[in-house]
Amino acid sequence: MINAPTENSIITETYIGYEALVSYLNESKNNWTYKGFLNLNQDVISASLPSLTNSSLTSIKWQSFDITWYKRFLECSQRLLEPNTFVELKKKMNTEHLCYPNRLQAYWKEVIKECEKENLATNITTITSLPKQTQNTNIKDFSKKNINFCYDILDELTSTSYAYSFFKFIF
Repeated sequence: MINAPTENSIITETYIGYEALVSYLNESKNNWTYKGFLNLNQDVISASLPSLTNSSLTSIKWQSFDITWYKRFLECSQRLLEPNTFVELKKKMNTEHLCYPNRLQAYWKEVIKECEKENLATNITTITSLPKQTQNTNIKDFSKKNINFCYDILDELTSTSYAYSFFKFIF
């Protein structure tokens, strides 16, 4: 059962995922599980991770993310659910944590990996500005120098025993 919020009990939370958590607890009708919430709201959970750390995301941090969301789930459940229902849910959550730690670890590592991919994609698409001034250089000078350098290398290679393996890639 859900506790009806009173005028004094309305608490506004500001963390990413709070609304998803409240919605899950209001709509799931006694089928609540911590892992069920995580699976259903993986995109929201992933979006919240950068706000939970000041450093880069690594799979080593999965336990701190899990503890944070575990506490959030418990606190929100305690506020929204009837006391007896909350006690049962808390038992279920403890069992879930004790019996399936590898599943939770795999879940968090996957979420962190996806979050890192999204951050990498964002960083790649950032356009850096090029310098406005260009320098005129004589391309022919560089070309001649490079060609002469290559000829010198080829000349040195012809006198070695392993030259054949090099030449088969060139010609």
